[in-house]
Amino acid sequence: MKNKTKTRAILIGFILLIGWICSVLSPNETNDVQKSITPRATTKIVQFSTETPKSISIRRYTPTPTGTPKPTSTPSSEYYVSSESMTVVYDIPSIITSNKSLIKPNVKYEIIGRNKDNTWYQILLKDDENVPMWVYAREVSSNVDDTNIQNIPITTSAEDEGPSTTIAKNENMVTANNGNVNLRQGPGTNYNIASTLSQGDSLKIVGQYEDWYQVETLEGNTAWVANFVVETNIVDTDIPTISDIPPTPVLPTDTPVPQILPTNTTVVYNTPVPAQHPAGATAICNDGTYSESKNRKGTCSRHGGVRQWLP
Repeated sequence: MKNKTKTRAILIGFILLIGWICSVLSPNETNDVQKSITPRATTKIVQFSTETPKSISIRRYTPTPTGTPKPTSTPSSEYYVSSESMTVVYDIPSIITSNKSLIKPNVKYEIIGRNKDNTWYQILLKDDENVPMWVYAREVSSNVDDTNIQNIPITTSAEDEGPSTTIAKNENMVTANNGNVNLRQGPGTNYNIASTLSQGDSLKIVGQYEDWYQVETLEGNTAWVANFVVETNIVDTDIPTISDIPPTPVLPTDTPVPQILPTNTTVVYNTPVPAQHPAGATAICNDGTYSESKNRKGTCSRHGGVRQWLP
């Protein structure tokens, strides 16, 4: 009984709510509400086509690459030189010049010319606004050979091809590639310095004695340089051994100075005391160490050479 009464009350409330909504809304809006409340059955007609579908072509989109391409180390020319170490280059095809520079190791430099006898290449320096410089062909590697060297133009004048401006072929040479080195009057550091070989300069080898080379200077004289302070380009290993060695210069000794003593006293001289050397030492090296080498060849080679041989 109670459930029926409750249901009847809910139904009456629902009818009153619908009446109030209809009284507030306009007639058109009332119809829309009724339409939304009253469901209608709809029929959806599906038509099937009997035609064969046309083929569809699909074109894949390929984006256009943008941005600046990465630089490469390959030169613009197909001919180039490179070196495994820092190498001296010159403003003319000659070592007799003060205008020099260096090329970096493991970098390819474009070849733009050569001299007539193909002993020098003209290249462009990348780090110096493509300045043309010359490099001695034997000091670098390249992709030039007898089959393609004629493709490289000759860029030297008649003056550049003179005998004083090129290194002769098939000659043994020394080059100061690690700073200036001393040229001495004899094969040893106890000889006086005759002149200096500047960084990057080369001289012809005319003889040897133990660890020293005798070289011909630009003035036509001879001098000596230690083989451990220069880089060598040995073409002919049959280097003559020089037997006419200049005499070892005698080092000046201190003259004893007499002491002035009172009358009726004995005059005593300051006699130099001979230096004491380690037992078994045969030479004093330039860095102050001693060598016990029994053979003079190679003695003190890792210590700057021999300063003095010991009796």
